[in-house]
Amino acid sequence: MRDYEVYTSAAVSIIVLYGIASIARQYARLKHIRGPPSAVFTKWWLVRALRSGRGHLEFYEAYQKYGSLVRVGPRDLITSDPDLMKHMLGYSGKEVENLEGKVDETILRLIDLLDRYVSENKAFDFGLKAQHFTLDVISDLAFGEPFGDVASDSDVHEYIRTSEQNMPNVVLAAVLPWLLALLSSPLLRCLLPSDKDAIGIGKTIGLAGSDTTATAIRAMLLHIITSPRVSTALREEIELAKPLWPVITEAEARSMPYLQAVIKEGLRIFPPVVGQMSKEVPKGGDTFKG
Repeated sequence: MRDYEVYTSAAVSIIVLYGIASIARQYARLKHIRGPPSAVFTKWWLVRALRSGRGHLEFYEAYQKYGSLVRVGPRDLITSDPDLMKHMLGYSGKEVENLEGKVDETILRLIDLLDRYVSENKAFDFGLKAQHFTLDVISDLAFGEPFGDVASDSDVHEYIRTSEQNMPNVVLAAVLPWLLALLSSPLLRCLLPSDKDAIGIGKTIGLAGSDTTATAIRAMLLHIITSPRVSTALREEIELAKPLWPVITEAEARSMPYLQAVIKEGLRIFPPVVGQMSKEVPKGGDTFKG
């Protein structure tokens, strides 16, 4: 056998052994956590669940079968434990200067748009306007000025159409980060989206969060207006609190317990995101409830 064949065989053997050792190590570290059998070796179960559009139902069924903590990949866990969710760090919004002021300005523009529709006796598609609103808020936070969707009453940069076309790809990339790493290689980098794309997921990634936030607003408002008991109680609390008009402050909103309950219950009943929203465990691991 020639020398290069020996070296090639040795290299392949080392790679295979390393792969087996990595799988064994991952299995040993999480073997006490139950989940679909294939999750020990691959993310196939997770990818299939999310691509099916039934991810939230698949997760629920997994919790029913395996418990509140479920293994869905070699290094991936999902949980239905609210205490564990609170234990995981989240985004506070404090990093963005004048966050509340920027949101308030967009709310005032939305109120002006609503007044215009009322004065013209025209139907107001709140489902669409909610996304115009969130796009303006997030673009203002990201770039220093809003896109102007609310002021122009239009999808100025076609973000809504683009996100509808490409969101399945974004979900897939979220659970397969190595896919983006592969595309980032010099050989395939030209295939990646950029801010110069006419149409592509570059636009969607640039303002991730506008669609999910709009979905949360739509769902909560729908549940409020279709429940007379809830809408009446909420109106009574608002009238009693006498908040600033026309835009309530964050501090005032946080001091209104029924409003806070409505917001949290709305997110529980209709969560706009059913993907993982993964958090990486700190170096050295983490311990929760013993």
